[in-house]
Amino acid sequence: PKVIERNLRTELPFLASEHLMMAAVQAGGDRQEVHEALRVHAQEAARVVKMEGGDNPLREALRGDPAFAAVAPVLDSLLDPARYVGRAPQQ
Repeated sequence: PKVIERNLRTELPFLASEHLMMAAVQAGGDRQEVHEALRVHAQEAARVVKMEGGDNPLREALRGDPAFAAVAPVLDSLLDPARYVGRAPQQ
């Protein structure tokens, strides 16, 4: 369970990036600006995770970026793992 939790914490922000971008655009963000901000932060986060072995900083980077300001208050709920498992609990 701890390994699964660690992997989920590391990978979920990358896996949810499309949903994060869509939420920021629906909240009034410019699609191209939001996409570029996400791309830059995701690349840096990937570098930290893969090259330094650090924790994924993507969540906090997005929380502090003006392009994601409108969704910052709901960022944790957008990254809730339960949003991405489909019907697995019922099955």
